[in-house]
Amino acid sequence: MRIKNVIMTVLLAACFTSVSFGKDFLYIMKFDKGEMFGDFNQAKAIVSLSKKNTKDGKLGIKIKYSEKGIWVGEWGPLRRKWNEFSKVTFYIFNEEEKERQIVFRIKGAKNPVNTPENTVEVKIKLPAGASEHTVNIAAELCMDGKSTLDLSSIAGYSFVNMEDDPLTIVVSEFKLLK
Repeated sequence: MRIKNVIMTVLLAACFTSVSFGKDFLYIMKFDKGEMFGDFNQAKAIVSLSKKNTKDGKLGIKIKYSEKGIWVGEWGPLRRKWNEFSKVTFYIFNEEEKERQIVFRIKGAKNPVNTPENTVEVKIKLPAGASEHTVNIAAELCMDGKSTLDLSSIAGYSFVNMEDDPLTIVVSEFKLLK
């Protein structure tokens, strides 16, 4: 009887410990499992998996934009519950020889989806070569200047080319952080 109580206590402690000490991060896209961004104009962007110019040689996704305003991302993403996390982080390699700029856009859970009070756009400067970026999604204001995102069920996210010229980037280590 005593051994049974000890075993039950250990199992309960293990359960509660794992709940309270959950993961500190969550991959938004698991490139190493072959996941890729699926929402983009195939006539204006080429998307492929790549190990070249990624963080620590891990698999990433290469995006070749043909012009300004083109977005590549996910609508109705597989991992859409972001409310346990406060930040998004990603590693980007800019293959161009000069600094460029993109926008990281997120649409939250509010309806209607395509409204300024449900959209965050963060301008990201990309130096030539490698750079890491962290966006505090819990604190970023939406385009209306006063709302914050409802992170309970993300409608979509994308990386948008904001330059007139074509752009090639490689995105890796795309994840949420606590």
